[in-house]
Amino acid sequence: MQPEFLPENALNFPELRWLELIGKLKTERRHSWPTGLNGPQESVADHSWRLSLMPYLYSPRLSQPVDVFKCVLMAAIHDLPEVIAGDLPVIHQNLATRSERAELELAAMIELTNKLEDPEKAQYLLSLYQEYHNQNTYEGKFVKALDKIEAFIQHNQDPIETWLPKEKDMLFQNRYLLDYCEFDPFLKSLATQVLEEGIAKLKAAGEDVEAIRNRAQA
Repeated sequence: MQPEFLPENALNFPELRWLELIGKLKTERRHSWPTGLNGPQESVADHSWRLSLMPYLYSPRLSQPVDVFKCVLMAAIHDLPEVIAGDLPVIHQNLATRSERAELELAAMIELTNKLEDPEKAQYLLSLYQEYHNQNTYEGKFVKALDKIEAFIQHNQDPIETWLPKEKDMLFQNRYLLDYCEFDPFLKSLATQVLEEGIAKLKAAGEDVEAIRNRAQA
């Protein structure tokens, strides 16, 4: 039985309930303070919004063609499981937590897509999510690389006083960004530029960059 406050024809638009559910990403917070520690943290939806524009902007510069619509949609839904599972910042992750999170988020994505009335759309969204996480296609790797690049772009934009020591170290540790971009020359170049801008911000703030580099690479 539908809730009393819904109009009679509400059942003709079941996607509205699903959109309300995934709208929770607007209030799921990430480890980022765009306006400083006294301001609101970035939301998962904020991150996904900008990421979803990046495949359109950068796909023409790749070493091989991609399905842009597919990549945009993949970017838009890549963090949907966080509606249920919440966000776990990369600085708090390790091998054990990443394995646990992968299982938790896949289960959450299955639960979310099962709530869609259209099984064809549900299966397509689930397949895109799995392609992104399995990293066994060029397009999946493309979106994953952009996901990492977007996070570093946001990090560079955040006030320097919000940066933790670990976040400074990450600028000098390839596993957090460059390793995801090695498969395509353009993406590697883009990631390098983003990292250089982060390092420049450290220098402008009077940080001892060489000391941070040595600590990070020890």
